Amino acid sequence: MTADHLSGGDANLLWARQLLAELYAAGVRALVLAPGSRSAPLTLAAASHGGFSLHQHFDERALGFFALGLARRSARPVGLICTSGTAVANLLPAVVEADLDDLALLLLTADRPPELIDCGANQAIRQQGLFGQHLRASLNLPPPTQPLDLPWLAGQLAAVIAHQQHQPGPVQINVMLREPLYPSADMLHQPPPAALNHPAPPVVERVEPHADWWRWSQVPGVVVAGRLSPTAGAAVAEWAAALGWPLLADPQSHARHGATAITPAELALADGELVAALLQAPLIIRCGDRITGKRLNQLLADHPGQQWQVVPGPGNRDPHQRVSWRWYASVEAVVAAHPQAPGATLPWLEVATINQRLADCLPAIDHRAPLDELSAVAALASLLPADGLLLCGNSLPIRLLDQLAPRLPGLVHANRGASGIDGLLATACGAGAGHEGPLTALIGDISLLHDLNSLALLAATTRPSLLLLLNNGGGNIFDLLPVPDTALRERYFRTPVSWQPAAACATFGLRHCQPTDLGAFVTACQQAWQTPGATVVEVVVPAGTTAPALRALGERVARAQLVSD
Repeated sequence: MTADHLSGGDANLLWARQLLAELYAAGVRALVLAPGSRSAPLTLAAASHGGFSLHQHFDERALGFFALGLARRSARPVGLICTSGTAVANLLPAVVEADLDDLALLLLTADRPPELIDCGANQAIRQQGLFGQHLRASLNLPPPTQPLDLPWLAGQLAAVIAHQQHQPGPVQINVMLREPLYPSADMLHQPPPAALNHPAPPVVERVEPHADWWRWSQVPGVVVAGRLSPTAGAAVAEWAAALGWPLLADPQSHARHGATAITPAELALADGELVAALLQAPLIIRCGDRITGKRLNQLLADHPGQQWQVVPGPGNRDPHQRVSWRWYASVEAVVAAHPQAPGATLPWLEVATINQRLADCLPAIDHRAPLDELSAVAALASLLPADGLLLCGNSLPIRLLDQLAPRLPGLVHANRGASGIDGLLATACGAGAGHEGPLTALIGDISLLHDLNSLALLAATTRPSLLLLLNNGGGNIFDLLPVPDTALRERYFRTPVSWQPAAACATFGLRHCQPTDLGAFVTACQQAWQTPGATVVEVVVPAGTTAPALRALGERVARAQLVSD
């Protein structure tokens, strides 16, 4: 196969095939595709490659979040192919989230050629710079010309890929293509080309220990676990236990199982005596970022001592500006470089006692009890399959999970970069597509309404999947805000919408149930995790009931004397 004297359609396909060959060599194994004509060469190249897992959806906005979920679950770069025009603009919310959460999305955006830009041509917009400062890197590829300079293409891609591998995040590869867009039948059945540029071997990470670690390891310290991978979370949990330091773990940390974990930490911090004790610790070591809880964030802001932080890449990940030492490295490498000092175990808080008193405050999992948001989330957390994956929505769901889940088995993911309520179901479906066990999504009613098209993605899944829909009539979280006037809150903050989730589920062919007591809820969840395909379990909660229940829970903990003799 030669790059000389090809017809326009054949040249476009060979150009696209070389592009995908370079991405495959760089480790991309999944591609998500939206329909379109300008992107036809890229789509045809993907279909004929044979090495990629391919996922399709009709809505580019949801497809971007689906790719985000795939990247989040697999920890590998994911390619996204879409056509030109507003199709590209619809990717912006997912790009923002990928930027803030360091997720590798490679956006292959088909574009009109230069002569069709800024002259009134149909579906031709200025796609370069569309994502502003949210990209790690960008590459604007001109239309292929005769003869095709495939080595130049490979070299350009290698530079962008190297940049992205150094600091994972979204990258835009804007691919200008001229008509004709469709190749000959002979070219379509040619084998894909080999990669011309291979990525550099990974750099072996070496972490220098803190110069005063042996002294600091013998003081009463605290470990805080933010967003972490499962392996990093396990390493942090084991490390905190070896040090004898209490561990405060976010829902995304995969570390709540630790022997010294105070859990749920966010609820425990409603006890002023415990907060005062933790503030006395000379050192807090923060592993990861994106802390959910307001009380835990306040503790970090108020702590007067040393704070060290481990984050995977460059940039300031300290909203309180309290970090005095920072490693840009993997948590596992930092933990390995900082072992426990001989004889330095300091069990300076009675974690077991704290957790027992805390457990006495939590809602009891009584099958005869009424069903509300607190009891539903507490029961869900206690039932989650060990081989499952949970995508927790933003706004109220993740705050409830943070305060009500002592342990979180399986994998837990959340879009806490921008913390938006759009694209959550699509993200869950993308994460589930890369997972073998059952999928659970915990999402509020307004979040689902924002992502209603993604019910089509959920309906397409064959693995056991549960969508737990908390339908509180438009936003119980606003009842937690100090809006000074109830009428103003109802008029301008709450967003009640008259819609029927059951009817939406029927439209997409999804199983739906609406349990009215905790026993029926538990049965519905367990059946969903054991039945192929997706089930929507809707929990209807009267407006205005959750905030008082959460306040009462916090007051109960404040009276529980978690650290008193």
